[in-house]
Amino acid sequence: MSQSKRLERPFLIWLFFHLMEFIPYYIGSLLALYLLHRTQSKIPLMAKELGDLIMSKQMDKIHFMDFILVALGIIIFRTLSRLLFFYPARIQQLNLRTEILEKLEETHPDSYQKVSFRKARRNSS
Repeated sequence: MSQSKRLERPFLIWLFFHLMEFIPYYIGSLLALYLLHRTQSKIPLMAKELGDLIMSKQMDKIHFMDFILVALGIIIFRTLSRLLFFYPARIQQLNLRTEILEKLEETHPDSYQKVSFRKARRNSS
């Protein structure tokens, strides 16, 4: 899709094209979010099992690596879901800024003089 037409589109059409352009990122984000919630749902059961093992004084059966893996999974999936969800907005922001800059560069210099003259006139009164 041509960058120079992004600003000229109505908002809902722009939003549709944005979604179609970045759909893999949003699907990845939703998948990472699902995996995050799935990983976090294991915490209550693990805490119950840990409490049971401590109460029955079976400390040798505690697997600390399970807790480390769950914590690592939470960190990875949370970070991944945020990155994948917000990255398209950063790219879109860059595209829109570039298009605005291109439009400003195409503007005739007399337009700038008129604007700066009006501003100077308002400031002097």
